[in-house]
Amino acid sequence: MRVPSALDRMVALVGAFVLSGCYTYVPVQSPPPGTEVRVRIPVQSPVEGSNVVSDMLAVEGAVVSAGDTLVLATESTQTFGNFREVRTLDTLRVSRTRLASLEQKTFSRGRTIGFSALVLAGTAALVLAVAGTVGGSDGDGGGGGGGVGAAVTVGGIGGFLGRILGGG
Repeated sequence: MRVPSALDRMVALVGAFVLSGCYTYVPVQSPPPGTEVRVRIPVQSPVEGSNVVSDMLAVEGAVVSAGDTLVLATESTQTFGNFREVRTLDTLRVSRTRLASLEQKTFSRGRTIGFSALVLAGTAALVLAVAGTVGGSDGDGGGGGGGVGAAVTVGGIGGFLGRILGGG
């Protein structure tokens, strides 16, 4: 079994923030046509009992009409192999009595501000870390270039990545 590295954990964390994005879902009774919604529909199981948790199917799509029956335009993409994608456009009809929840996708100002602050803080930390590993020369001047400059070496980049990812 492969143990996740620090890079794997960092990518997963950033991915979670990106996927949460700048949107949230809020409950709604009657969404206007064209709005993006998520519906949750209970999946019926042949097994019944008090200890059996019913599964929920979540479907996202654009509202075509919302009356006694909710009509959604959905899109899904499946990838087969390296270069073949199949996109499926479908129209689903769900009775309102079958819905467990109906939520509208809305812009979230708080998530946007939080995510932007996180990206800015990460960028600032990265710049400061790179500045700490970049070496300038203030010695005898060496072989040329009289101005102030910086040299980024492969060892410097490796040291920077080692500190970020491995804590070394």
